[in-house]
Amino acid sequence: MSKQSKAVQAVKKLHSDILSPTCKTSGSTSSFCDTGLIVTLGFLSILVLALATVSITITQMGNANQAITNQVDLCSQKLELVYSMRDVLQHHAGNLYNAMHEPDLHLRTAEHRAFNQHMNTFRSLSNNFSALTKIQPERELLHQIETAIQQGHPFAERTMSLLLEGSTKERAQPLAEQIKIEQTAIFNLLSQLIERVKLNADNAIQQSRDEYQQTESFLIWLTALLLLTSLGIAYLVVRQTTERNRQIFHQATHDSLTHLINRQSFEHQVSESVISAQKEKQLHTLFYLDLDQFKVINDTCGHTAGDAMLQDITAVINYCLRKGDTLARLGGDEFGILLRNCALEASTHVADQLLEAIRNFRFIWGSKTFTVSACIGIYPIDRTTANSTTALSAADAACYTAKDTGRNRYHIVDAGNHELEQRFSEMGWVNRLTDALEQEQMCLYFQPITALSKNTGETRHIEVLLRLKNQDSGVISPHAFLPAAERFGLINAIDRWVIVNTFEWMNHHIRFDDQFGIISINLSGYSIGDKGLLDLITQRLSDALFPASSICFEITETAAISNIERAGEFIASLRSLGCRFALDDFGSGLSSFAYLKQLPVDYLKIDGSFVRDMISDPQDFAMVKAMIRVGQIMGKQTIAEFVECKNTVDQLESIGVNYIQGYYLGEPQPLTIRNLIRSNRHAEKLFRHAPAPHLKCAMKEVMA
Repeated sequence: MSKQSKAVQAVKKLHSDILSPTCKTSGSTSSFCDTGLIVTLGFLSILVLALATVSITITQMGNANQAITNQVDLCSQKLELVYSMRDVLQHHAGNLYNAMHEPDLHLRTAEHRAFNQHMNTFRSLSNNFSALTKIQPERELLHQIETAIQQGHPFAERTMSLLLEGSTKERAQPLAEQIKIEQTAIFNLLSQLIERVKLNADNAIQQSRDEYQQTESFLIWLTALLLLTSLGIAYLVVRQTTERNRQIFHQATHDSLTHLINRQSFEHQVSESVISAQKEKQLHTLFYLDLDQFKVINDTCGHTAGDAMLQDITAVINYCLRKGDTLARLGGDEFGILLRNCALEASTHVADQLLEAIRNFRFIWGSKTFTVSACIGIYPIDRTTANSTTALSAADAACYTAKDTGRNRYHIVDAGNHELEQRFSEMGWVNRLTDALEQEQMCLYFQPITALSKNTGETRHIEVLLRLKNQDSGVISPHAFLPAAERFGLINAIDRWVIVNTFEWMNHHIRFDDQFGIISINLSGYSIGDKGLLDLITQRLSDALFPASSICFEITETAAISNIERAGEFIASLRSLGCRFALDDFGSGLSSFAYLKQLPVDYLKIDGSFVRDMISDPQDFAMVKAMIRVGQIMGKQTIAEFVECKNTVDQLESIGVNYIQGYYLGEPQPLTIRNLIRSNRHAEKLFRHAPAPHLKCAMKEVMA
């Protein structure tokens, strides 16, 4: 207001300087002075009116902005409540699912308490949502959800009651199927409610924006009729508003760190390119670029250094692109590049330039210098491309194939690419493995391990193996699906399933414990150091009918040395309870002997690739002999895998191996007592020194 006051004073002074001489010279000109005064007052009135109009307009625009903010906040609160309601219902269903699959009544009771708590939480969230919304369609959907829950809750309560009474999951299965139908309907209603909240919020925001735009247009029209001062003020308001909108749009479509367009905007541009390729037969090329050393820089120097490196590498990539190409940051250290009107052959030259430029780039942070490399997945966009999702997924898969084949290279997608087919095949395993875990489509097999010496100690020893039931015929080996499980984060759940079901099988057949002796269970590298899994094993062992010394966990050498400290702590925790550990695939890594002293394992399982050919290959024989000698010096027993003939057995026995495992003893077979006894009989025939206590009695008991 001080500037406006100065402007008013300046106008008054100007009119005073102009009019006062005239007034002084003649009294007859007093009317002119009055006119000047009226003009001055009129000017001031217009100025005041303009200022008042601007003030009112700014207030209205602020109100419109505030209305948008309020609608966004309200929508966020509603969506948060609905998402929370959905999560609570998922946990509610999970409690029922866990209770059905949990044989322990105490744990079922705990699940029942959580089951009721989640239902109370849902009712509280529902009441909060009802208090927030005044929109009739939303209230109607909420009412439908509550009605559906009221109708389905008795089935859930009945199912839980059956489970608490000790019923099996098979008896509760019919009710569970009805509950599943009700839950599906409820989740569909929740999805409709989410879409309705978003739609209502969009409509309200659009209405506020329309009011905002009308106010802005009115301001421009009015200021055109007012004085230059009013026009200047209006111009400032419009400019500030436009700048704010531009910033909001830029933030919504660009990455804040590199100022490149983000994934959503890039996908839109890829979609446009796919359409142009389909309709106009244009050729484009899509790059999916992933940096190889970004995590090293982040872990070594911190995220600030990682951000600086991404900014520098963005400039390097931009320098190699053409004027019409598009570069986007898709997330983390991943970039997308769209080469418009660029055939595949020409795009490979661009890819070579990018890889060379990134390889030659040196990132300096303080006293440290880092080299960076990248992998690129290349997907040609032509009239056969289905959509942008297909293109991006294929380019992403090709990028990971380039990583798997050596890094610092590109990989081109083509119809006959087996690596890409394997990548998509792994993606297809995700749903199948999830269903298998939920529907008990996995089963346990075993393979015997036999001692070569009477003085070894424990002679009964088996390794538990996993198989996936095939609906068509037979079972599927884990080699087909474990890579996909590891890549997509399902391996931890599979490890838990194997442990839980093995422990339950041992408890159920405890009277035959002399037949299976020590049971080995494989653990993946992803499970080592998992605090939740460690707690599960500890709890299950405390409730078990068998001693912890009957369990031997096998971990691969590669998994162990990838995080030697975490593996050591995990092993020490379970060994303190009595469990044993075996280092699987010993000798497959380059650092086997260097890290062995740090791993408190009981057994060394010599990699079968050395054992299989040790009869004909002197180098393999020397390696096996050296590993056995190391085990003897360190007080660890050795197990030779892939033993397939008597000659191999004789050589292994001559150099002091403790146990053997392989097809010579028997192929993997379903884990049953009958099969175990037959396997022990076969071992007794092969090695007469191996005792078979109660073998005949046990077989009669099984037959009975």
